[in-house]
Amino acid sequence: MEDSRWPGVAEAYRAVQNHLRDGRWQEALDQAERIFAEGGLGRKHTARLHSQVCWLYTEQLQRICPAAVLHGEEAVRLADMVNDEWIRTEARSRLVHAYCRLGDVDRARNTCREISRELEKNGAALVGGTASLMQLEATIAMADGDEEGCLSALCLAEEMASDQPSAFRARIYLQKALALLEYERYDEAADLLADTAPPAQAAPDVRLEWDLARVWLAVFTQPCAEAARQLEETLDRATGCCHTYAVIQCLGLKAALAGRAETGEASRLARQALERCHATGRYDLNRLMHRRLSPLL
Repeated sequence: MEDSRWPGVAEAYRAVQNHLRDGRWQEALDQAERIFAEGGLGRKHTARLHSQVCWLYTEQLQRICPAAVLHGEEAVRLADMVNDEWIRTEARSRLVHAYCRLGDVDRARNTCREISRELEKNGAALVGGTASLMQLEATIAMADGDEEGCLSALCLAEEMASDQPSAFRARIYLQKALALLEYERYDEAADLLADTAPPAQAAPDVRLEWDLARVWLAVFTQPCAEAARQLEETLDRATGCCHTYAVIQCLGLKAALAGRAETGEASRLARQALERCHATGRYDLNRLMHRRLSPLL
């Protein structure tokens, strides 16, 4: 590795990448933190590592905290210094998610504008190009409570992704299905989920998110007993793989199903789901769950 300056740094950096490929998230984070503490890694690779740590916090470890933002912003700063537009744009895309989850919609929107300006100069600066940008716009719109803006951006993302690989398009379909479910547009969500599926080689956590969408639909459209069976199976899987977001969603759906079935447990289950939700520090998830579960309290 050309820009490393201490013995073993290249090996340590490769170890992080191996942990990421194997899904060993905490080990990857611990190794990255040791590299930051030791120093000696050049700016370009340090920028990429900070960007990966931002992604680890927000997407895998579900620790939504200022540290995620700090790592993402440091990645952008270092990428600016070495003029690496790919690392800079990727880091900014990850920052959009971190900002939204902390409730800082204005900074997320400003960051998205920076990505848009980058793509005007080089459409390949972000994987998926403008289609990915539209997905980010949809994420911001949902965090801001803008239903029309969210779904409009996702429709544009679908159009712009026509020449993208099937796995990329599948991510757009899933995001759109989850948005339709959140906005209680169940017929549209049912049509979309009937026509789409996760890629054949999708990772277990990706398949879990698709199953969660189908369970969500079942809770509000299928007989209670059948929905309850699917929900318990999905909750067991989410708990087994420590997928915090999916567990919280399942708990919220249990409360909704109890309300629909009039079992008398809806209020208790809603409070349990909201308590778990508060512990994540995710402002966006807290807002959505409160909107969904407050009528049950």
